Amino acid sequence: MELRHLEYFIAVAEEKSFSQAARRLRMAQPPLSMQIKSLEEELGVQLFDRLSRGVALTAVGKIFLRDARCILKRTAAAKDNLKMAAAGVVGRLSLGIVPTIISEHLANFLREFRHRHPHVELDIHEMSSGDQIHALFEDQIDLGFMRSPANEPELEHEFISEEKMILAVPSNHPLARLKRVDWKLLDGQPLVLLDLPNAVSFNHQFLSCCQEAGVTPVITQYCHSIHMNMWLVSVGFGIAPATNSLRLITRPNLSFCDLPANAPRLRTAMAWKRTNAAPALQNMIQIVRQVMGQTATTT
Repeated sequence: MELRHLEYFIAVAEEKSFSQAARRLRMAQPPLSMQIKSLEEELGVQLFDRLSRGVALTAVGKIFLRDARCILKRTAAAKDNLKMAAAGVVGRLSLGIVPTIISEHLANFLREFRHRHPHVELDIHEMSSGDQIHALFEDQIDLGFMRSPANEPELEHEFISEEKMILAVPSNHPLARLKRVDWKLLDGQPLVLLDLPNAVSFNHQFLSCCQEAGVTPVITQYCHSIHMNMWLVSVGFGIAPATNSLRLITRPNLSFCDLPANAPRLRTAMAWKRTNAAPALQNMIQIVRQVMGQTATTT
């Protein structure tokens, strides 16, 4: 039994006539009658009562009509879903995002993607750059947003933005009154640092600038998340290097100050597996390029 047999059956049932159904299906009546007879023999039941003027469904024919319509409806829906999946307008897209990338740029292209493709489910994971590279190789994520470029032959990557390093301080700290904090003012200051794989280079860059300026902050606390890092600063555990995008975090007693012009600048890249041809991924990459092309890439 093929789908066309169901279409033939439904046409005869609705038209209550082989001739009318044949006209609707744009085929000759004898082949149609033969197809219905063949269907009845395959099912082992009589679907129609042949009357002097037309046909009428039998009791089992009425039951089969309901199921046949349901099958064709589901088949049509499956075809539509397949077409939409091929166009990247339905499905799932897994993203990896470094914790420190809490930027308006990121929010903009996630919002734009959701607006254009509301039926694609976004599966977002907070991951270090190293974990993202591993996850890309293992097909656990489709696209990664990371600090370190993925210099792997199997991966594509593009730099999409750059932001400056700033300083997070308690709002009641004397440094909070300054718009820009000179390196020399950090000498002896208690320092709260992130203890994450992705933060090693970040911490090193900050401490190298301090060392070049001849100052030595005192590391008093490590923590394992950016939100804990900012909370510890707000409750007075110390000061902390931060990225400009973290200004979006609002917390009582938390302020941000600029650092000198020679402060490190941090680049954000997106990376994906070369062999991943998922339409939803390509749509996301296109949106990121469009959004970042419309805005400045330096914050």
